[in-house]
Amino acid sequence: MSMKLDSVLQLYYNKRIISKLNFMRNILTLSLSDELKESAQNMAKKRGFSTVSGYVRFLLREDKDVITDKELWEDIKAARRDYREGKCIDADSINLMDLYDGKKN
Repeated sequence: MSMKLDSVLQLYYNKRIISKLNFMRNILTLSLSDELKESAQNMAKKRGFSTVSGYVRFLLREDKDVITDKELWEDIKAARRDYREGKCIDADSINLMDLYDGKKN
């Protein structure tokens, strides 16, 4: 292979790798007090994460499933309204431990 062609292929390869790296990752910088930084490092380690970044990514993904106090209160009010209006059905009591153990009622 000629030197020129080899250089062109290497440049193309490097460009693709750099492009993939830039696509996969963006950097966000946070300013934390020493105390909060140490707390984040300890929590990440305690939760089994090798880096604080991994722990923060996990927390951000999990936050999507968290509802606000207001949303919870609205759900409670709607459930109470459904109950008063007879929209709920009576159910036999359920032993949750039996369900957990895979036993039938």
